[in-house]
Amino acid sequence: MKWNDVLIVAGVLAVAIPQAHAAKSFVTSHEESQTPNTHAPMDETVFRIPVEDGTPLEATLLVPRGAKKPLPLAIVSGGASGVSEDARGKRDRYDYLSGYFLARGYAVLRPMPRGFGGSGGHIITGGCDLASVGWSDAQDIRTVIQTVLEQRSELDGTRIVTAGISFGGWVQMAFGTTPLPGMKAQLLFYPLMHESDCHDDGQSLVEGARVFGERSELPTLWVQGENDSKAPTDVWQAMFAAYHDGNDKAELLDIKKFGNDSHAMLLDAHGLKPWQDKADALLARVGLPSQVVDPRYLPPGSSNSDKPKAASTGKNTK
Repeated sequence: MKWNDVLIVAGVLAVAIPQAHAAKSFVTSHEESQTPNTHAPMDETVFRIPVEDGTPLEATLLVPRGAKKPLPLAIVSGGASGVSEDARGKRDRYDYLSGYFLARGYAVLRPMPRGFGGSGGHIITGGCDLASVGWSDAQDIRTVIQTVLEQRSELDGTRIVTAGISFGGWVQMAFGTTPLPGMKAQLLFYPLMHESDCHDDGQSLVEGARVFGERSELPTLWVQGENDSKAPTDVWQAMFAAYHDGNDKAELLDIKKFGNDSHAMLLDAHGLKPWQDKADALLARVGLPSQVVDPRYLPPGSSNSDKPKAASTGKNTK
């Protein structure tokens, strides 16, 4: 089975996510690394953390040098393009979205789902019941986050924001239905999921978004573009509308078009421009750091000067 960076649900299955047990993590590496272009230093620690059934999951913690402690925590989940049982993909590390948070003084945790990167187990599948996939991966991520918070005293578990790209956005949307007490907001970048066993998933995505929205009250910024190669505009518009029906704290930022494919926006150094002002405003509203304290973690060309105009819909969070 091959995954194409996306996720949403068919059934209206309510999944109870149990409290994570205290799990022992194993540090597989710890080093000082640097951002690719600006060479900003950060501490990079790789964990293997057993989840509820004992399967070890890989996670990477990035800590900016010199930031004021305790550090707020950003949980960033990446996409799944090209990932399969035979090609698990690489470990998520620094990327431009991570840089957005590092520049604002956050530590960044990059958890890998089952079957991805160095995580054990097999990729979770569910046919057209994409919601069940999101909830299962979210349960694993919950255990990983709680374990890291228990073992790293420099992290502030009362100040957490989550962010997800494509499939990672779908998983974070599922996670938002049972947030940790310290989770204040979520950023969703073109969230969705396609599975090869589900040949017509548009309605499943819409219904999945509806189910997640009905179970979430998290302030949310949903970022989407109209030239998205993975999601037809009418599908993602219906997805957001369904999600917003349940969670009126969600706001849509329609960036119109970005380059040749808005689904690849965060692979571009200029891909922070269309949304970072809106994200800063959301973080400030919920009491999280929103100002740049070390611009070295940002990619060259990410300044907001000459940023493209974008339309915003949905209710503002309070």
